[in-house]
Amino acid sequence: YLWGHSYEFDEKHNNNWEVMEEFAEYIGGREDIWYVTNGALWAYLAAYRALIFSVDGTSVQNPTSTDVYLHINGKDVVALAGACTRLD
Repeated sequence: YLWGHSYEFDEKHNNNWEVMEEFAEYIGGREDIWYVTNGALWAYLAAYRALIFSVDGTSVQNPTSTDVYLHINGKDVVALAGACTRLD
């Protein structure tokens, strides 16, 4: 997660725009990174928090309209929006 203000990179503070430019070039355009706004991240975390796991841990109910991606017991699982997903 990266967050900051552009004024922190100007001459008065650190004069290090090149550091940010190098970082942006390195981190940009990668398929293994989710580029997201703060609002979208908040909405996704709200969907994650809304998941309802069964007592025995064999299923998860997703009452939201957002698919939620999980890694459980060594495998990747998608808790589909509005559905109950088996975890075993």
